Amino acid sequence: NININITLQDLCSHFHYSPSRFSSLFKQRTGYSPIDYFIQLKMQKASQLLDFTDQSIKDIAYTFGFDDPYYFSRRFRNTIGVSPKKYRSIKKD
Repeated sequence: NININITLQDLCSHFHYSPSRFSSLFKQRTGYSPIDYFIQLKMQKASQLLDFTDQSIKDIAYTFGFDDPYYFSRRFRNTIGVSPKKYRSIKKD
């Protein structure tokens, strides 16, 4: 389900926990909040698409449920350390 947007409430409903309890347990086990962890996974998968395909950044953003490619680029930069465009150019060199 990495290509869809999952809310904290969706996760809590699935596991039958309150949001605060679920977040606390999740962070204890992973070191990340549930949403930060999910974003991290999306960015790792986006990195793979940037590495191995010629898919546009806009299409990759849409693939992972980001309606705004600029927001995707900001999240990618915050997670990976460089913009998607820069990441792709570094990997192609």
